[in-house]
Formats: sequence, structure tokens, C-alpha cells
Amino acid sequence: GDAMVGGGPRGYRPGISYVYERSGSVWAAEAKIIPQVVGASDQDFGQSVSISGDTAVVGAPQFDDGALIDSGAAFVFVRTGASWTEQQELLPLDRASGDRFGYAVSISGDTAVIGAPYDDDNGSSSGSAYVFVRSGSVWTEQEKLLPLGGVAQDRFGDAVAISGDTVLIGVPVDDENGNAAGAAYVFVRSGSVWTEQQKLLAADGEPLDNFGYALSLSGDTAVIGAYRDDDNGGDAGSAYVFLRSGAVYMFFRSGSVWGQQGKVVGSTGSPSENLGTSVAVSGDAMVGGGPRGYRPGISYVYERSGSVWAAEAKIIPQVVGASDQDFG
Repeated sequence: GDAMVGGGPRGYRPGISYVYERSGSVWAAEAKIIPQVVGASDQDFGQSVSISGDTAVVGAPQFDDGALIDSGAAFVFVRTGASWTEQQELLPLDRASGDRFGYAVSISGDTAVIGAPYDDDNGSSSGSAYVFVRSGSVWTEQEKLLPLGGVAQDRFGDAVAISGDTVLIGVPVDDENGNAAGAAYVFVRSGSVWTEQQKLLAADGEPLDNFGYALSLSGDTAVIGAYRDDDNGGDAGSAYVFLRSGAVYMFFRSGSVWGQQGKVVGSTGSPSENLGTSVAVSGDAMVGGGPRGYRPGISYVYERSGSVWAAEAKIIPQVVGASDQDFG
């Protein structure tokens, strides 16, 4: 809507996040948000951020919990009027040192999903993700998500996205399509139970593509970045669009199959552009960031017409300094 949050994890320890609000066509800083309690070695607050209505979630994967080093945390902030206050610190029930819980976060209404890509349940750094739900003003852990085929070093939970009762989780170093080709998993909720719906793989996936490094979800459309794809040259990058469909009956849709709808690459792509480092989708529009393009970096906007995605615009800042980079 008219609010956004930006994380600055390398600010003065432990890091900081800023909330901005739009009035007319002007965005202005509304608040700085930091945790109420911070340990001497806590850092990376703002590594990941997400906002839904008057609630923001901020991940801090290098926060400690007592003797548990880098177990990680996530913090929920709520807005009342123009003030943002901490509602709760989220911690998983089975937290352990090195899990990096909070590495990725996403919120939709009263549900938040939080990635812990260095969790070891399926082997060292196999990864996991946790779902928390809010009742009144209290957040509780609803479920821990693990893939059926998870193995060591997958880093399941490196990227997460939620839309309603659907969660999308990135696994950028999954090896099914080759070494670190990457994958993504879809989980859906029925009542309070989450089940794995499908594993998504790029139709033309290749080793080291890192498909699943970034992702975004809007209803039945998922966009997944593969920032090291080589279609436009080495590490030029790309983004894939998947669409969920099913048989339509009188009052409901039965079945739930995700299929690849399209793949986009930079219209002026170049080697090492890394398109797909970041992606976002809303309805029939998506944007993909290519931060290693010609300085300062570039982003592409694509629009869907029917089932075809076409490049609509390249976007760069109006004013760029001589050493500015990483736009996108």
C-alpha cells in the first residue's frame, strides 16, 4: 500500500530499519525501528524485511539467544497512528546455534514465514522455514516446514514468500538439475496444517544457475530468480514465471498444478548482469533486478498480456554518483 520498510543490516550494530510512508506522491521517513533488547554481539538486524498493512517483520539472522550463537531472530513491529512499536520477538521452538533464523522473512496478514537456511534437520545447512501466526497480539509457531527431499547444503529457506495460504521457498543450491542449479518448493495450508504441494524446477535449468535465490508470490503467480543463468552470457541471469492452475468446478477449483509460464532475460543483457538477484510480482507486472549491469546496475519491468510476458521498461535512478552501484 502506502508504506514501505527498508533494512540496513550494516548500520551501527545491531543494524537498523526504516519505515517510509507515502502522502500523495511524496515518500517521507516515518520511523526508525530497532529491537528493544540487543546483545553485545548481535548484528544483521534488517537482513530481511517484509510489510503487510500496519505490521512489519524484520529478520536478524546473526542474533544470539543466550549461549546459542547466530541462532537468529525475527521481530514484529506494529503501527499505531504514526508510531511503530515492537510487538514481539519471534524465536523458533527448536532453535540452535548457526541456524540463521531470520535470513529471509515474508508476511501476509496474520501469517509470517521465516527462513533458517543453515538449520541441520536434513543434514548440515539443509535448511528449514517456520510459519508463525498471530492471534490478537500474540504470535505463535504454527509449523516448521521441511522439504520431502531435503539434503545437506541445500539451504532451503534462503528466500521465502507468502501470499494467503501459499508459501514459496527458495533452495538456490539444490542439485536436481545439476550442481547448485536450484529449486523452489510450494507449501499450502488447509486449516492449520501445511503440506508440500510441489517442487518447482526450471525447464532448462543448468548447474550453478542458482534458481530460487530470489522469489516473489502473488496469488497463483510465482516469479523465481536465477541470477547466474547464462542465456545472455555468463551470469547474465534470468527470471522464471510459474502459474498455478486446476480444474474449475461450480464453486471451487480442484487440483493444484504449477507449470512454467515463461522466462525473461534482460533486453540489453550482458554477462555478469545478474538479472534475478531480486524479483517482485504483483498481478500482471513483475520487476527483476540486475545489480551487476553497467554501473549503477539496472532493473527491468515486464508485463503479462494473456500468457506472454514482455519487457515494458528499463529503470535506473535519475541521479547517479560516479561510484554508485548495486541498483537492483
